[in-house]
Amino acid sequence: LISEYCRDLKKAAVLFSIPFIAVILFFAPQVFGWYLGDKWAISGSYAQRIIPILFMLFLLSPISSIPILFKQQQKAFIFSMSGYAFSLGSLFFASYSGMAFIDALTVYAVSFSLYQFSYLYWFYLLIKNRNADTG
Repeated sequence: LISEYCRDLKKAAVLFSIPFIAVILFFAPQVFGWYLGDKWAISGSYAQRIIPILFMLFLLSPISSIPILFKQQQKAFIFSMSGYAFSLGSLFFASYSGMAFIDALTVYAVSFSLYQFSYLYWFYLLIKNRNADTG
């Protein structure tokens, strides 16, 4: 029951977000430049870099209570703190190693997305193990 609910919710979230993500992913500098002025086109490039983060947050938001349902709040807290430390650490490392801001932002987006994907996979394992236990 929980796995069906999560699957349907994730499917709806993905289908709803695809048009917005596609526009930002492929046309953000042009859209930002057109709407806000040419000086803002670079912010469109920044938006392109962080769209994977926003997508993962959009995908995980409706199912973020799964650790509470399975009484795994402490593990979720440790997982979250480790993930945030990893992603912020990658941003600091990229910044202090002399990378350009846009490259450091890309490193941060990739590391944060990997963390969020692993968090989503942990949710999957929680549900899978629960379904295996209940038959």
